[in-house]
Amino acid sequence: MKTSERGLAFLAAWEGKARWNDAKERYFPYTDVAGYPTIGVGHLIKQGEDFSEGITEDQMMQILAADVMKCERAISEKVKVPLEQNQFDALVSWSFNVGIGALWSSTLLIRLNLGKHAEVPELLLAWCNAGGKKNQGLLNRRKSEGKLWSTPYPASPADEPTRLFDLTDIARDADDEARKPSQPPPAAA
Repeated sequence: MKTSERGLAFLAAWEGKARWNDAKERYFPYTDVAGYPTIGVGHLIKQGEDFSEGITEDQMMQILAADVMKCERAISEKVKVPLEQNQFDALVSWSFNVGIGALWSSTLLIRLNLGKHAEVPELLLAWCNAGGKKNQGLLNRRKSEGKLWSTPYPASPADEPTRLFDLTDIARDADDEARKPSQPPPAAA
């Protein structure tokens, strides 16, 4: 299976796109938080690659499609049960973010290969820590990946809403949930 255009757009929305230059209508290299030269949607610039002239939106998506091939191969190799396109795309987003090594050793993969498809959205939530602490941004992403997993794509483009997944609403819902005061347990009768 290959990541769909919807899946690539979903992934790009969560990974982010950096260093857009309006005047030149191109993305330019930047240094990521770990200090590595990067361009577009988290593409680590390899020795011999020259992006000094920047890249267009189309080129950025082509590079992303090439970068996710490692995730696609790992999922195709390790997942032994049938997947719908939206489910495959959700796994690509998750494994692109956490690494394919995490996929190989995960309870998620074990449960999925036992045919427990319905458990995947909940199992994704185990992967929302950064630096040993729960990270709200990762929690929002995992919830969104769970929603993608659970929501089959429309059969035809005419059936598709304007935005299949409104990331702003998902993040807002997660923030609202985090702000709710905890309720005391009901009094025993």
